[in-house]
Amino acid sequence: MPYNTRTSLAAWLEEKPYSRIQFYERAISLKPFVREAILFGVTNDWLAIESGRLKSKLSDTKFKNFLQHMDGEARECVLRARLVGKWFAAAGSAETVLSLWEVNP
Repeated sequence: MPYNTRTSLAAWLEEKPYSRIQFYERAISLKPFVREAILFGVTNDWLAIESGRLKSKLSDTKFKNFLQHMDGEARECVLRARLVGKWFAAAGSAETVLSLWEVNP
């Protein structure tokens, strides 16, 4: 994973094509955890689904405050998830992202 979103998803995958190996299978294995996290976020009014897209309802200040109370692996997971969300959003449409990962919808 890159450390920031300055590296485009397409460029990163060009440098690391082995990352595509079994991407679909790895993504599917995370489905129950992602679903639970989305339900938790929506239930606690942290996330909203607008026009089929997941949106954060937390301001940057509230998010930073939330992170201050976390440490270790949980904090790292939240930071990486945020990076991936921004990275995929910057890459284009869902179809574009899936195409970059060589996943056929």
